[in-house]
Amino acid sequence: MGVEIMENKKTFLYKAVHGYILYIVLAVIAGIILALSIIGPIEPGKKSANIERRDVYKIDSDINKKVENELGNIKNLNQEKDFNKIEKILVGLENKYPNDIRAFVILADFHVKKMEYDKAYKELEYVTRIRPNNTWALKIFGNLYFSKQEYSKAESYYLSAIECEGQDEDKAWTYHDMAQLYLVMKDVKKAFKCQKKALEYLPENTVIKEMYEEISKILKRD
Repeated sequence: MGVEIMENKKTFLYKAVHGYILYIVLAVIAGIILALSIIGPIEPGKKSANIERRDVYKIDSDINKKVENELGNIKNLNQEKDFNKIEKILVGLENKYPNDIRAFVILADFHVKKMEYDKAYKELEYVTRIRPNNTWALKIFGNLYFSKQEYSKAESYYLSAIECEGQDEDKAWTYHDMAQLYLVMKDVKKAFKCQKKALEYLPENTVIKEMYEEISKILKRD
């Protein structure tokens, strides 16, 4: 009788301990699922500290459509060369959607082309603060320093842009711009390698194909 009681106690303790462990495991899994539902998936190449910096347009499709409509208007205004209206629209988008980086980067590029470097730097500084690994923004930073003839800084930003996770189009134009930088620096071999990479990303792009052919001719002459 005593042995039977002891065996029952052992069985009870085993089940209790087993149930408690199972409860802890399930609680941990539930906690992980809850955390992921709040912060969203970690993007490849991103540090976990930057998880909360997702752009509004990635979350809210309605905002995305509104921004895209406004950016579509800019294309028409660009053909008309109405730069004052373009800048006004972009500043308005910045004020409405401060977490959507597109207006900031486009405006920065706009300022670089007008050689308004301080204004461009201010826009890019904001973008890289909230999205430090954005290929597009880092590429424009490279263009800024290229335009200022600070070639080593331009090269550094282009290389950083390439190392980040980004869209194929952004990578292609980064390699394309870096190829132009190396041509100015009289390093035709590096220019050819960069333009070849640009062509791999956008093989059907006429501008990229034509420049690849031009660099190939220069390389053969040398």
